[in-house]
Amino acid sequence: MNADNKKDEIDLSGMLKKYDVKFQNDKQKDDQIFRDDIPPMVQWVMKYSGGLIKSDKQAIYLILFLILVIFLFSLFLSLDSLRLPPPPPADQIIEVARPK
Repeated sequence: MNADNKKDEIDLSGMLKKYDVKFQNDKQKDDQIFRDDIPPMVQWVMKYSGGLIKSDKQAIYLILFLILVIFLFSLFLSLDSLRLPPPPPADQIIEVARPK
């Protein structure tokens, strides 16, 4: 049975040597070599930071900081808009409401 199994096996190693294909990267940018597991937003921050941000961890911290600043700013604006001016004194309200 072992002899029959060896006859049924197909050896393709010689065929693959004939097709020696080499892949070349098309114009790979020198300044932008990223791993596949880094999110695109982090890659964008690293690319446009002007060299200030060198690792993905620094880029993530910067993004989180910006999110926190934007959140606090919007919270400040929303709480500031809730503050109402003090109501006018009662005698002014009555004078305005009286018919002339």
